[in-house]
Amino acid sequence: MTSADNFFQILEHLVEFRIKHLPEKLGDTLPDIPLEGKLEQETLDKLKEFGIEDVGGTLELLFNLLGMMSAFIGEDISDSHFIGQRFAQDKLKVQIQKFKFQDFIFLQAVGHHNLSDIVKRFRVRRKKDGLDTGVKLVFADIDNRRVLFREGMGCTVTFRKRDRKKLRAQPDMSAYAPSYKTCKNGDLKLGSVVDHSVVDEDQLDAAIRGVFEKDGDTERGTKAVLIVHKGKLIREVYNNSETPAKYNLPEVRDDVHANTPLIGWSMTKSVNQSMMGAMIQQGMFGDYEKFYRLQKKRRISDGAIMEEFMKSLSPREYLPFLSNPRKSGFRDLNMNDLLHMASGLVWAEDELPFDVFQMVYRERDMARYAATKGIATPPSSKWSYSSGTANILAGVNQACFTKQNKTLKDYWTFPHESIFKPIGMCNATFQADIEGTLVGSSYCLSTARDWARFGLLYMNDGVVLETDQRILPKGWTDYTAMKALSDSGKDISGGIYGAQFWLNQAAKKDLDDHNRDTGYEGVPNDMYYPRGLFGQRVFIIPCMDLVVVRMGSRDKIGLKLFINQVVKAFKNKSNCQLD
Repeated sequence: MTSADNFFQILEHLVEFRIKHLPEKLGDTLPDIPLEGKLEQETLDKLKEFGIEDVGGTLELLFNLLGMMSAFIGEDISDSHFIGQRFAQDKLKVQIQKFKFQDFIFLQAVGHHNLSDIVKRFRVRRKKDGLDTGVKLVFADIDNRRVLFREGMGCTVTFRKRDRKKLRAQPDMSAYAPSYKTCKNGDLKLGSVVDHSVVDEDQLDAAIRGVFEKDGDTERGTKAVLIVHKGKLIREVYNNSETPAKYNLPEVRDDVHANTPLIGWSMTKSVNQSMMGAMIQQGMFGDYEKFYRLQKKRRISDGAIMEEFMKSLSPREYLPFLSNPRKSGFRDLNMNDLLHMASGLVWAEDELPFDVFQMVYRERDMARYAATKGIATPPSSKWSYSSGTANILAGVNQACFTKQNKTLKDYWTFPHESIFKPIGMCNATFQADIEGTLVGSSYCLSTARDWARFGLLYMNDGVVLETDQRILPKGWTDYTAMKALSDSGKDISGGIYGAQFWLNQAAKKDLDDHNRDTGYEGVPNDMYYPRGLFGQRVFIIPCMDLVVVRMGSRDKIGLKLFINQVVKAFKNKSNCQLD
């Protein structure tokens, strides 16, 4: 999920329609009124495309979307309370009010006043091992959802008592809960002195200031910015009361610090991808070392060798229920198709019926939901961003453990033992759905420093330099930055997407955050990055040995300009190609 604009726009319009044009209390017979002139034309057209043309269908959709939004708010608040532990010194009621203000700035920024009101009315009650969440509106009382918290596994939206019983019976992961301390492992060097011959500090600070200061009358929602050059942390700025005034932070500050875990949203897709890479490195998907040696004789690049290996792996071997393209006369899916968002599977990310919200907030088994949607186009013929695909990959990872007679706890501890611990991500939480599959699309939380460490893992070719330990196999990071291509070699993403990471290889580049299909003007072509909802970013620029982290609660605030200005602050870019 990199954008939810259409979801919130349609929900806003439906709430407005309900308030303005229907009585507060509805009887058994719904009013027979035309939708024309009562709804925004763009929304009306979208509803008609989806087969909704009357009041009954409109209300059914409204309550479905409200239920999803209620679960979304509940998950966000639960993550902030239990894992982030922001404003922990406050009583729960005060803490929740602060979360509502700080974490939902994006609704105010785009004028969704009705949805902001829903957030204000959102109710939270503390339970023994979770929060009961729900919202009471003038015209509706949205069902409560229990968000269950487990140490080391984080928060899970549940639907029935049996869901909570099942979760409580799953393995104890409390030993892997965040430490809330400075991590010692890995390659990130703290407290580094800036080399003035390399970077213009005033220009760098101006770039950082630009993503904290107000955007007109609205906050930009930035929670943290980190700049890491050659493994050294040279800037670390948080939205909290201790940060110097020179960064023009909001008047009402957040409570984010170096040891505050923050949700990565769709940056989790890149973490999920790294898990598959680490599993390959450990031989879980076959003998890659043997495959590599044989292919190397062809004198092709390490990235190309990895691509061939991923094409040789069949997801259906692990998930037999996965929709079968052969039934539509197409070739079968391979792992390369999934990693490059070119599966051809049916999916609507930010359009009706909003499969991503349905999957994450209404389904117990997210991988199965995504895997059984059906086939839309031949594999590799079209690029289509899909959170469902990421959870299919997470399901493949889990099934690989099951095929090798490993336990659910083996699967859950793997990213901690094989990735997080070696690279120093000691505050990471990777949340799972009710069936136990890690939510590879959306739900990894860690500190801004830890997200920088994740970027350094890819900067350093999948190796922890401090210990010389290879986490990811040879060719994996090169493969990550290879464009999504069709079987005939055509660039199907326009140079914006690799293997679960975003790229800066688009032909057209600009500084407009609203243009997802263009690159970043003035930024090296070799930049690639995890990207998440509400502006979560870990920019990796190999030619500059530069990693830049931005975490926040609002997108489209000038992030393209921000990274452009950060790059300009560095004086030597002779090794870089800039269009």
